[in-house]
Amino acid sequence: MSDEPKEELNIMSLFILIWEKKTLLIVLTIVFTILGIVFAFVWPKTYDAEATVFPISSRSSSSSLSQYAGLAAMAGIALPGSAGNEASETVSALLDSRLLAEKVVADLDLVKKLNPQGFSKKMTPNEEFEATAVALKKDIKSKKDPLTGVITIIVGLHDPYLAKEVANDTVGVLDKLLMDKNLTTTKKRIENLEHQIASQRIKLDDYQNQMAEFQRQTSMIDPKAQSSQAVGAYTSLIQQKMNLELQLATAQALFSSDNPKVAILKIQIKNLEKQIEMLKNQVGDGLPSLKQAPENLIRYQNLVTQLEIATKLYAGLLADLEQTKLQNDKDQVYITILDKALLPKFGKPSKAIIIAISFVLGIFVSILIIFGQNTFEKSKKARS
Repeated sequence: MSDEPKEELNIMSLFILIWEKKTLLIVLTIVFTILGIVFAFVWPKTYDAEATVFPISSRSSSSSLSQYAGLAAMAGIALPGSAGNEASETVSALLDSRLLAEKVVADLDLVKKLNPQGFSKKMTPNEEFEATAVALKKDIKSKKDPLTGVITIIVGLHDPYLAKEVANDTVGVLDKLLMDKNLTTTKKRIENLEHQIASQRIKLDDYQNQMAEFQRQTSMIDPKAQSSQAVGAYTSLIQQKMNLELQLATAQALFSSDNPKVAILKIQIKNLEKQIEMLKNQVGDGLPSLKQAPENLIRYQNLVTQLEIATKLYAGLLADLEQTKLQNDKDQVYITILDKALLPKFGKPSKAIIIAISFVLGIFVSILIIFGQNTFEKSKKARS
């Protein structure tokens, strides 16, 4: 209970002190308020022009969580890998790019409009253009609504009419950049596939020519079947030769050496030997050489393998090309313009807010000075 009167007395003494120094308080408050009024009227306002767009991706999401996309949006959650999220990221990246700012500067000739008094130092026209684009990039901001996915484009400039013009042109440039990106991506894919197809076609033609030359040299169309036929023919000739040799041995035992039957059998045996030798060394009657059969079979199998691989690759590339041409609209990002920018009516900072803050700041600084002076005087008296 004894502390309360002292505390009340101290508070009262503070109010008395402030009242005694009211002149300082009034003067400083008026000074700060006047400075605030001057600042409010001298400092240029910034006007924010806003336009809203909605990103759209024509590629449906392949994520297993896509069925919960609606519930996630209601909860303010963007599912990873969703097409809508990727579209928003693409749009946001373009809005934050210097490329977009440069396009807008070039479209509206903003070098002179944003810098009517020119640049302080000597710069080439190209350097002035780049400096204007960098400055404009900072003035173009965007924010995304996590629930709806709508992106608001905000352009803050000192001229409200120019802010509106820049905001609407930014939307147009953004739409054009997305279209160019879609066309460029598809074109590059098609060009890359066409280049690979042409290269693979050359390889395929080369393997086909090698196969044709091999078949022409060896007369091997179906090596396994033809080799089987050659072996069968060779076996048949050997059996015939053995039969004739048996008949010749019997005939020589029964007849003299100059007997016509003996002479005929010898001639037949010689003819068979010639046929056997021809079959072993040469291609004849559509049958491959037996001596070269193993080597030819290996060469043929290698050619068949290379030809099959080249054919499959060529067919796969053709299918990819057709798929790309048919589905080039399924991996593109667009924007739907919901609201164009209107002429901003109110700028920031507000003059009334600046003046109010200056008034309060004047009172606060005055009280601090009064308390400081009082403390200094008390300490001085105490020392004396």
